[in-house]
Amino acid sequence: MKLRDDMPDKDDGLDKDFKIEALRRRHRKRKNEGRRGFRLPVRYVIALVVIVIAALAGFIAYNSGAFDDIRTNTDATDIESLFSIEESDEVGLLYNDEYIETTGITENDEVYLPYEFVRTELNGDFYYNEDEKQILYSTPTETFAYNEDTGELKIKKGIGYISLSLIEKYTNLELSELFTEPYRIVIRNKWGEAVSANVSRKTWLRRGPSRQNTRMKQLVKGESLRIVSVNGIWSYAETEDGLLGYVENKRLTKSVTYEETPVENAEEFDYSSIHYDDEVVLGWHQVTNELANDYLADYINSADGMNVIAPTWLSVTSTDGSYSSLCDADYVTKAHNAGLKVWAVVDNFNASDFTATSDSYTLLANTAVRQALAANLVKSVTAVGADGLNVD
Repeated sequence: MKLRDDMPDKDDGLDKDFKIEALRRRHRKRKNEGRRGFRLPVRYVIALVVIVIAALAGFIAYNSGAFDDIRTNTDATDIESLFSIEESDEVGLLYNDEYIETTGITENDEVYLPYEFVRTELNGDFYYNEDEKQILYSTPTETFAYNEDTGELKIKKGIGYISLSLIEKYTNLELSELFTEPYRIVIRNKWGEAVSANVSRKTWLRRGPSRQNTRMKQLVKGESLRIVSVNGIWSYAETEDGLLGYVENKRLTKSVTYEETPVENAEEFDYSSIHYDDEVVLGWHQVTNELANDYLADYINSADGMNVIAPTWLSVTSTDGSYSSLCDADYVTKAHNAGLKVWAVVDNFNASDFTATSDSYTLLANTAVRQALAANLVKSVTAVGADGLNVD
């Protein structure tokens, strides 16, 4: 017979069940914590969100150009150097989509361009007489002279400058207005296929294809640009006020390719001339004195097929425009009867007291003497009925 103390205690079984359930709860807790992972405190989460937002805002601001003012500056001196401007009255030239070293000058809102540039690039029919300090331009009927007194010529440091208004009168040019800061104009005399585009949002025109390059001008939305070339993600573009620089392609829209219309605003002249339609078979007749004119028949008989004869009748003898003449009307009549044209020869090397180089330059450099000589030579030839003048 067992005593009560020897009987199993019911409380021992309950304690065991409670212990098992506690172990199960701890196991489930660890399992759930493993699933959820590491938890940051709320304050750290908020700080991280702020950092991400700030980084994103900075990226957007960088690409929008908001930091451009901080990274670079605008340098007016740098722009002047593009035009090779050194003095306050100089005018920079943007010529056929290029900056050039040549500069003009301005006075009283008029622009003047250096003669050599005008002669070689714009209109070779202008002539500048440096000794007489005047500009000459010849039409089919007369020669016009311009000087400092008439206002079309300016002389600076020994260089002759022609007024742009006079150049434009005789030359087909596309010209802009005179822009300031610095003084500059746009000149174009070549036309073809061109490309234009508009600025899509506010941005900068720059000296080079990088945001680190000097700013030249702020461009506004809708501003029209002439696209000269494309360089990667940048375009080399010309503004309507005569600046040439780089702009990002992503800031451009509405690109259009078109054919330019050549400008035809100059006076038109008909420079007609006398043409000899037949083939010219010319024979020289050396005439050194009046008696030599009598040998015309001998020359005609010995030159089969000749249709033009050129007697050496005229020779320049002095820098004042004097010349000797052996012109003979009877000679011309006999030549015409034989079916020949007569082209009288004028030379600058047969007179003993006249040198063909230096004396000729002195004579031709004098406008009045040169014009008088030309008129007198024509008068001498037409007086005897000759058909032309052969300048040798």
